[in-house]
Amino acid sequence: MPIIKKSISNRCQEKLEVNNLVTKVSTEFSNRDNFVRNIIYPRKLTVNNLVIKFSNLPKILRWQQEKVMPEIEKTFPGLSSGNYQVIDGSMNKKYNAVAWAIGEQEKDRWWEPDDLGTYYWPHPVPRQDTLEAYTEVFELHGYSRCPGNNENLERGFEKVAIYCKEGKPLHVARQLPDGQWTSKLGEGQCITHKTLASLEGENFGTVYRVLIRPRRKKNR
Repeated sequence: MPIIKKSISNRCQEKLEVNNLVTKVSTEFSNRDNFVRNIIYPRKLTVNNLVIKFSNLPKILRWQQEKVMPEIEKTFPGLSSGNYQVIDGSMNKKYNAVAWAIGEQEKDRWWEPDDLGTYYWPHPVPRQDTLEAYTEVFELHGYSRCPGNNENLERGFEKVAIYCKEGKPLHVARQLPDGQWTSKLGEGQCITHKTLASLEGENFGTVYRVLIRPRRKKNR
């Protein structure tokens, strides 16, 4: 399931590097003597052997806000600042959307029915990149098809939604107890989002199937 793995991952890594840089710069600024010595004269700051000109700092901060933060929204136009939230500390390349949808206990492995058998895929489900194969995976975990693909919250139950494009599964989202949904974006971060439609589009296609099971206490 090749889901925009590298692009989001690289952008998030750039964001992390910039955040670390800005934190170091801010620490230096907290000491007035350092500010006078390093910024006023000779108007530059050295952080880990990297020389930052004082005049460039606003550009760094502006780049962080205008170029890095909205990347997820550019990739998924249905997302906006009011309808999703990035889960802090969720950047991890070890697992993907299927693993995250199964549950947090699966954060140590990538689920994908690749031909070479590189990634985990449960037996006896056919190693096929099809909607039926993905449905069988979740049926092994107690899910069944939800009548009418109803995505609304139902008390005492939890749901997962499988996104497909031209019949091929590209993403899976899991419903949270408050009715919102949570998704792992390829190798990138996990998010919570208010609706399934907010992730529909060029990258993930549309929701083809919603599955339901009685809610389990330890699965967020």
